[in-house]
Amino acid sequence: MASSGGPVSDGGTVVAPHPDGAEGTLLEERLAAVMGLGRALAVTGRLQESRRLRAEAVDAAEALGDPLLTATVIGSFDVPANWTTNDDPALSERLVAAAERTLAALPDDTTPASLGRYAAERARLLITIAMERRADPARRADQAAREAESIARRLGDRTLLAYALNGRALQTFHRAGLAPERAAIGEELLTLAAAAPANATAPANATAPATRGGAGVAECAGAGVGEGMVTFAVLGHLILLQARAGMADLAAADRHAAAADRLAEQYDLPLVGVFTTWYAALRLAITSGDRDAARAAYRAAAGRLDGTSMPGVEQGLLPLALLTLDVIDAGSVKPGQAPPIPARPGPAQGGLEWGPYEEWVRPLVLLAEGRSEQAREAVRAVPESPRDLLYELRTCLHATAALATGVTDHLQDLYDRLLPARDELAGAGSGLVTLGPVALYLGHLAAALDRPDLAEEHVRQAAAVAARAKSPHWAATAKSASIGKDAPTA
Repeated sequence: MASSGGPVSDGGTVVAPHPDGAEGTLLEERLAAVMGLGRALAVTGRLQESRRLRAEAVDAAEALGDPLLTATVIGSFDVPANWTTNDDPALSERLVAAAERTLAALPDDTTPASLGRYAAERARLLITIAMERRADPARRADQAAREAESIARRLGDRTLLAYALNGRALQTFHRAGLAPERAAIGEELLTLAAAAPANATAPANATAPATRGGAGVAECAGAGVGEGMVTFAVLGHLILLQARAGMADLAAADRHAAAADRLAEQYDLPLVGVFTTWYAALRLAITSGDRDAARAAYRAAAGRLDGTSMPGVEQGLLPLALLTLDVIDAGSVKPGQAPPIPARPGPAQGGLEWGPYEEWVRPLVLLAEGRSEQAREAVRAVPESPRDLLYELRTCLHATAALATGVTDHLQDLYDRLLPARDELAGAGSGLVTLGPVALYLGHLAAALDRPDLAEEHVRQAAAVAARAKSPHWAATAKSASIGKDAPTA
């Protein structure tokens, strides 16, 4: 940002006290223009430039000492997000801190009967906290998202409510098996985005039920999209793509992928195709059983991430996706037996790294390399997975490693964590990768816990999930699973 004649920070941002009169108005207009440009850059795929402008604008607004102006600047970046890992954690921390400071400084005259003068500004600050503290284990972000949602419903502001629902969607990961809840959020987003004007009154409680296999409200992009609501319509479709894939309802996920692609083409939203291309590779991996074709599709999808400035998505994703193709039923591997995991990728494989998935993959890689004792040590060092879009997948990897190495210390805990997702595909709620039916892993864990009847029940459920996903190879795996035979006992 250019200086207006006063003192500047290292980045060229104005830090003079808030000027009065025409100069103050000009500065406010400049900040608004910068944030508008930042939003435009973000939705058209120029994320790195967008982040720089956003950081400079927030710093400039805070330096002026006007909490209302700062709240307006922080809250104006209403760009939807559908991934639970931040691309720039340092910037997110700065934005959360600024939002919390501004909330504390902004006058709050809210009463049970009245929202107060600055309710919308407070809601946007709360949404910023929810959006930047994605999948927050401390639950502050969830509390902020729900408070913002309540304010938006009381105000009857559709756009604000859609943004608040985005914040809540990014916090709906506190346990496994929450794909139906996220699907309900996606349905409501489509309802809000449909043809009504963006400033029309929002329903008091418009959450649509997430029925399995049902068409849902405004499921495809054939219905009109209200003014200013296109990006939230796309978000609704992407959330539903992810949730329905997790629920093994690929027909519905296909419809949402197609609807998102149509809107992206119509409104020039290039990043949407990154996620739908990955979904197409995931779908192939689920339904075809052709590992070579799925590997090629995943490698092509990874190419779409090049240059997108989305490291939160990109880091480690391709090697993880390739690994999932080799773990058809690694949970059935007997203790000490090397599971079908490739060795650690090196220069011959293009120098791929496991990235944030390293700790969950390492025990299986060590076991595949014949380093059994190191593998057992690595299993004992595996942390609990972050509660995010890949929570179930990481936990299934942990369970697989524990069963394969005979480390039985935490089998009951792993079983309990996965049980709420027994009717889902592990990881498919990401819309990108999967390890197959969670129930199959529950079956192996139940067998190791000496509960054979429960183990068989889970295997039957795994077969049903595989059938619903139209996945013949997982159905065959479930049918032939050697549950209970030679399993380590906890």
